[in-house]
Amino acid sequence: MVGMISRTSPVAPGVGLPWLTTARWATAFAQIGAGLMATLVLDVSVRWWIVGLVVAVTLASNVWWASRGSARGPGRLDLPAGLILVDVVGLAVVLLAAGGPLNPVSIYFLVLITQAAFVHGARIAALAAVVATVAYGTLFVSTAPELRAAMAMHPEVAQHFQGMFWAFAGTAALVTVFVTRLATAVAERDRDVRALEARLAESASLARLATLAADAAHELATPLGTIVLTASELERDLERTPPDLASVVADLRLISSEGRRCRGLLDDLAGRAGQAAGSALHTTTLDAVLADALAGLPAERRSRVDVAVPPGLDGYWPVEGLARAILNVVRNAFDASPDDGRVTIAGRAVGDRISLVVRDSGRGMRADEQARACEPFFTTKPGQGRGLGLFVVKQTLEMIGGRLDIRSVAGTGTEVEIVVPREFAS
Repeated sequence: MVGMISRTSPVAPGVGLPWLTTARWATAFAQIGAGLMATLVLDVSVRWWIVGLVVAVTLASNVWWASRGSARGPGRLDLPAGLILVDVVGLAVVLLAAGGPLNPVSIYFLVLITQAAFVHGARIAALAAVVATVAYGTLFVSTAPELRAAMAMHPEVAQHFQGMFWAFAGTAALVTVFVTRLATAVAERDRDVRALEARLAESASLARLATLAADAAHELATPLGTIVLTASELERDLERTPPDLASVVADLRLISSEGRRCRGLLDDLAGRAGQAAGSALHTTTLDAVLADALAGLPAERRSRVDVAVPPGLDGYWPVEGLARAILNVVRNAFDASPDDGRVTIAGRAVGDRISLVVRDSGRGMRADEQARACEPFFTTKPGQGRGLGLFVVKQTLEMIGGRLDIRSVAGTGTEVEIVVPREFAS
């Protein structure tokens, strides 16, 4: 029997542990209810020491199973299947000690068969149905004295109980078939839904990648064209005798500028593709991450940043990616602020997470702008931005288990809150 149980695949593995643990508490109450029913309603003698022993075994085994359940891997439901069969036998023992087939709690056999069918599939359900049918039949063989007296005085009572047995056997078989098929259909539907969701997510990712590629091709075409043209002019300048050094220097500066522009585009794409989450993880402080981020600003802008971060805010993060995300937000804040405007940064601990709020001194955002702020290629700075900044930041933070919140009212400036876990689980 143990070998058969261990090879059985459950129909609904996600339901097994919590559902069965709760159901077995109900089984213990049913066993107690059988004793009370025999005593209070049927007025038959009950061997309470047997009932108490079975209830104690049920409760103890359920406590043991619940305590070990968290350490058991997914799909390892062989032991709970065995416990269901133990519960079937335990209920039969309780009924033998509390009125036999006269006790209406015998209907609980069908509940146990339903549990087996729903959680463990056809093989365990069929085994539970056979064991329950045999156990129910045993109640008629080892009848209570009160039942034997009734059957001797009234032969029709014996016929009635014989019909009850066959009705039970047929019902157990039908429950096994129908509930197993229902559970299988539900499990197949859930698998289809998960597969469809995965395909939709994959399609959405491919669509985003295609959009990013198209935008990159469009954005890179201009600086690369300028680089090629400038290199040709540089070549002509160097062929002159003597060469025009001032023109050569200007061409080299333009090539360098356009090269940095291309690098910025590629950095945006790298951040979108997951380089942020894949960068090296370090235990560091928020102060250190902020210092790395603000180092990317021109000195004039760094002088207009007000930082209020308490000491001791440390975490385990992909530092490079997080610093780049903060830098993008601070750059956006300066772009939204007046030429002499200031940007404030405030950090604090919120449970096991850290919140960093960047406030600009700009005009704020309208509701429609705020709703689209994190969309790729959306920008409120036509001709300046590529509209990838906040989109890349949002994707980066989500990859490390964080989030990005934007709060803004037109005319009052904008707050962008970065929330990250103190320990990034890669």
